[in-house]
Amino acid sequence: QAPPYTIAPGVSYDHSLTLGSSTPHMLLASVRDASGQPVAGASVTLARTGYSKTVTSSSCGAAYFGSLTSATNYTLTLEKAGYTTTTDTGITVSGKVFYAAPFD
Repeated sequence: QAPPYTIAPGVSYDHSLTLGSSTPHMLLASVRDASGQPVAGASVTLARTGYSKTVTSSSCGAAYFGSLTSATNYTLTLEKAGYTTTTDTGITVSGKVFYAAPFD
């Protein structure tokens, strides 16, 4: 049964809910072209040993990565048809990071 749940009088349900801890570390990439205009629909990959996630940039060029481990060795790769693939290495994530990610 999908939410919202209706519980009839006199009936009980056993459910468990597991919540994982979040981290205070995140990266918001602003994907731009050479003229500074936002690039929507770009494939944006953030990776380091043991972690890799790909998201698509929004209509305003934003790509969000949350619940990250604090580290100094992230790599960000931008890909989209009509653009040259761009890779930035040695990105530090500690706390809330705003990262300008221009296509070359």
